[in-house]
Amino acid sequence: MTNTLHTDMLRYYCAGMLRSGSTWQYNVTADLLEGCGLATRGGFAGNEKQLARLIATDNPLVVKLHRPCASALAEVRGGRARVLYIHRDLRDVAASMMRIRRYTLKEVLATGLLDNAWRFKPVWTGLPGVLIQRYEEVIAEPEKAVGEICAFLELDVSRERIADVASSNSIDVQRRKAEHVARMSVTESLFYYLRPSVARTLRRLIGATATHKIGARFGRLGAPRVDPKSLLGSHHVGEGAVGEYKRRMSAAEQRLIEDWLESRMGSDAGENMQASRVGDGETAST
Repeated sequence: MTNTLHTDMLRYYCAGMLRSGSTWQYNVTADLLEGCGLATRGGFAGNEKQLARLIATDNPLVVKLHRPCASALAEVRGGRARVLYIHRDLRDVAASMMRIRRYTLKEVLATGLLDNAWRFKPVWTGLPGVLIQRYEEVIAEPEKAVGEICAFLELDVSRERIADVASSNSIDVQRRKAEHVARMSVTESLFYYLRPSVARTLRRLIGATATHKIGARFGRLGAPRVDPKSLLGSHHVGEGAVGEYKRRMSAAEQRLIEDWLESRMGSDAGENMQASRVGDGETAST
């Protein structure tokens, strides 16, 4: 079903910009590669230490991350990994973060996450052999986007399979999955954040009653639940529309974010803003 591309490939990094469809790209990539028996889901790594735990194996993995960790970059440059990257109008990234965290725009900017999104982009896109997709184009033509991933991974799959993968990762399906995650055991969500061996040990030592009480307290803190397979969180799928910032931000906030973009991006700010004209009003999971 494939050529020799995958013979020495250990990792497939879905390293897209946060709140820009990176979870969609991760699930599509994993569905395709698992279906061909070429890799399994590795999960999410937020930093170098977490990534080291995930990749401490010779088994080919699909891994989601945002931060350009040194070990991932080394694998890509050494021809042992491939990168898929997706990005979005940063104004909509900010709007999505406002929804998830219930922050004002100033609070979002103060986190530094938007700065990171902009700083990380050239690191990932500057690597050799990277697939770069635009959120706005993906949601306008999802089957075409899945086909691009197939071509990039050099997978020989049918049009029917491409359509099936696009359908199973549609916004409606993702929203239903997120709603299911919102109803999942809070305790299980808590243990998702721990190393599997630690989670098993805790369950054994403190018993079901105590773990339930811990999970209940964790839930009262408002921590989002996360499905360890799809990486979809209970908070994950929102409006997701192109141009979402226009509906979520006040006129003053819109001026603030555009001033911020110009101060960070300079002449590239116009190219970022152009993105929101593609597929205006469409939605997708992020």
